[in-house]
Amino acid sequence: MSSDPATTVACLDVGSVKRNSVGWAVLGSRRIHGGDLQHFIGALDAEINQGRKIALGFECPLYVPRRTDPINLTRKRFGEIGVNWCGGPGGSVLATGLVQVRWVLDRLLEKHQQLRGTTRWAEFCKNEATILIWEAFVTSQVGPKVSVCEFRHSRGKPHERDALAGALACEIRIGTIGLTTSDLGIEDSVSLVALQLIASGLASDLTLLNEQCAVVMARKP
Repeated sequence: MSSDPATTVACLDVGSVKRNSVGWAVLGSRRIHGGDLQHFIGALDAEINQGRKIALGFECPLYVPRRTDPINLTRKRFGEIGVNWCGGPGGSVLATGLVQVRWVLDRLLEKHQQLRGTTRWAEFCKNEATILIWEAFVTSQVGPKVSVCEFRHSRGKPHERDALAGALACEIRIGTIGLTTSDLGIEDSVSLVALQLIASGLASDLTLLNEQCAVVMARKP
């Protein structure tokens, strides 16, 4: 990957704002985390103002499977662990993510009209896009273990810790092989985040709608 401009890794654990179940982490010129969405936008804005690109992850399903057998329509995505993308909390997080992802993208575009987004690592590496969207998959069962000990104030805040775990796992991946592969299996898909990118004006390539974004698994700290 090109080292110019530098890349900031960010992750949002989507959830209810009223119930204080939102957490985020930004690993860039500063390494910070919090639980307020407005502060998250401010942190991303500061990184973009320094000329940095953003690898922006969301802990919610960002694509759904497209299958021919009706029996399999709502089964787990390939490689999915635990409750599937539309069952129980999976469906709730997906719905919450739909509105929060769009809100984040809209706020960034309001501040930076020149931004362009993608789910393709190759385009991000070529500086054809300044925002790369990836999916964080943080579970208690699988994924690499990452240490959040450098963040002294994350203790007792599970949503911030989940966001930190996802961001740290992605940072390690980018520093080694990049986001060239996904931790979930490849299958025909409908990209919900590509829909958001196109609808917001951050992207225009309709073929993104049929492509998965990269998924980065991490173990809960």
